[in-house]
Amino acid sequence: NIALRPVSTTTFTDNLARAIQSALLRRLQLVSPVVSRFLHDAPAGAASIDRPWTISPLAGITGSNSKVHSVMPDKQYHVRVTTMLPDVARALDIAFNPNHPAGKEPLKLYRVPFQVIPEDSYWEGIANYSSLFTQAKPAASITLEFTSSAFFRSSGRNELFPHPALVFGSYLNKWNAFSPAKFDDGLRHVFSRDIYPARYILETRILDFGRYQEIGFTGTCRYHIADTVSREVLTQINALADFAFYCGTGAKTTMGMG
Repeated sequence: NIALRPVSTTTFTDNLARAIQSALLRRLQLVSPVVSRFLHDAPAGAASIDRPWTISPLAGITGSNSKVHSVMPDKQYHVRVTTMLPDVARALDIAFNPNHPAGKEPLKLYRVPFQVIPEDSYWEGIANYSSLFTQAKPAASITLEFTSSAFFRSSGRNELFPHPALVFGSYLNKWNAFSPAKFDDGLRHVFSRDIYPARYILETRILDFGRYQEIGFTGTCRYHIADTVSREVLTQINALADFAFYCGTGAKTTMGMG
């Protein structure tokens, strides 16, 4: 979790997702050109599964309407960055270490310098795939909170409801892409057959990318899992739910969504 404070009052006309991604890549270039190039070189339009990191929107921004967002030097803002690969995690740690020369540099968003402020947050955490599995509990009820707009590309259209097959399927995709220990792809049948939404409080939210907009959903959803599911499979499902804290949900997870 990166706390930021702008040096001056500034207004922006989009959600800064592209500016944040570019600023982070520039910062990583200072400490690891190889990692920066690796993250940058995912092809345009690449699926979320191909990208081993996530970037939140800039939290705390305000504006008079959805087209104008203001930031002020007496307020603090936040960006959360996660990754599923150890090499990327190490590079990020160095890039924002205040004892490293790169860590002392401001982060520039559209040429506006933001000072990086040291801060602890409950959004921070570290885990490996083995510990996620061994520490997962075989709970038959799981509640997920979608804090930034999420959506799925399904059958050629945007899906704005967190269907279990889409939600847990997206976690399985990322897990099997980056974990050394894979889960059986047959879990997808369990997601669609044995997990169902029991209670949810959701709303749609628009994210403005300047030249276009994306609609997603935010809120909470509680899922129940059928009692016919084995303890081992329950544990795997719960490990995937815990993994969501790091891998994000759905599409555009490197552009402030999910």
